Amino acid sequence: MPSPRFTPAVAIVVAMRQVLIGESHADVRDLLVRMVVRLGYEPRLVHGPLDPRDLRGVALAIVEPADPANAVIAKALALARPSLPIISVSVLANPRIDVPFCARLMKPFTFEQLAAAMTQALADAAVRPAAA
Repeated sequence: MPSPRFTPAVAIVVAMRQVLIGESHADVRDLLVRMVVRLGYEPRLVHGPLDPRDLRGVALAIVEPADPANAVIAKALALARPSLPIISVSVLANPRIDVPFCARLMKPFTFEQLAAAMTQALADAAVRPAAA
């Protein structure tokens, strides 16, 4: 009787796309983290200066530009990687900041609104050539 053949186990690693979150208020930040996870992405919190190498694996950023520290982060993201979609989630209807946001959501917004903004931003980014 021939011995059974065993196929070696192959580890399949699926890299989750990461979403940077720049939000100063802990409760809102926690809510955004939960929403991003529920949509199937890996959240990464950003609190300070960014090294462009920190952007590897990042598909999208969600930032509250009404906070001065997050406004700096949004500008740094736009400079470091111009092709990165950045969504503004703000208490301000139109934050006065020179960043090309791909979508603007005014707080409060729904899970469905964030999901739609993220889906559209990622679809647009997939057809746009990477600038950086």
